[in-house]
Amino acid sequence: MAVTPKSGGGGGGSKNASGDVPKGYLAVCVGEEMRRFVIPTEYLGHRAFAALLREAEEEFGFQQEGVLRIPCEVAVFESILKVVEKNKEGLCYCSAEAELASSHLPPKPVCR
Repeated sequence: MAVTPKSGGGGGGSKNASGDVPKGYLAVCVGEEMRRFVIPTEYLGHRAFAALLREAEEEFGFQQEGVLRIPCEVAVFESILKVVEKNKEGLCYCSAEAELASSHLPPKPVCR
């Protein structure tokens, strides 16, 4: 399934009690502009998302209320999503794409 940047209604699938995030998905807000994305929860197990979650914990702590905030530029987040989606589909990618993926994960910080 595709990741959905949200700017309004729409979307399909089973809805949770709040009515806007399908079951098995998570809403996150990215960057200073707080752009909202709805991503599959399975993405949280990916190495790239582990790094993003560490950054969020360092920036905001574990006591965030409401939607999960990711301190990352939207363009970088979208590039990471593309790599994760391609990997999820079981496609092999060449070393140049592997290098691109790792280039989005510098040692510290991931996104600022």
